[in-house]
Amino acid sequence: MTRQWLDSICHHVESAYRQRSFDLISVMVTTADTSTRTVRITVDEAIIRRVDVANNNRTRAWLVRSLYPQKPGEPISSRRLSQGVSNIVGTDYFDRVSVHLTRFDNNPGGAVVEFDVDEKPHTQLRFGWHWDDEYKSEEFLELLDDNIDGIGLFGALHGRYADDRQTVYGLARMDRIVSTLLTATARVGYSRLQR
Repeated sequence: MTRQWLDSICHHVESAYRQRSFDLISVMVTTADTSTRTVRITVDEAIIRRVDVANNNRTRAWLVRSLYPQKPGEPISSRRLSQGVSNIVGTDYFDRVSVHLTRFDNNPGGAVVEFDVDEKPHTQLRFGWHWDDEYKSEEFLELLDDNIDGIGLFGALHGRYADDRQTVYGLARMDRIVSTLLTATARVGYSRLQR
């Protein structure tokens, strides 16, 4: 068996994995017996051992992990890793999201995926005023928090006042309940209109 032939075998195995987007694997020949014409190949599939989240001051780590489509025990896929980063950025809770891959306890058989995040401010206070020909002067005040308790719960308190029109309401919305694809919205309020 020539070295070129052994390299060709390793290349074919790597190609089979890379066609499935598992492109972080490494293949190496551990033993080659010329008398029996057998070759033992070791494949490091870069199995995910852990998914960590760093610098999340408010957002819960389980919320970030639920947005990543791969779980521990699966080989790392660059396509699904990119999809996970897009999912996390899509929440709009973070200014920056980066991912780091490290070996698990110096063991070549696994990797740790770590998402490093930079959170945006979550609470806003908005107020405004406008003039309406029918209702005259109208003011509003609104308090918003788009990530209450770090679980992805959006909350708003809104108050609007004019002499003939008043509105007060509270709104709670969750775009994703835990790690499911279910959503929920609740709104409670009071409105008065005098014509």
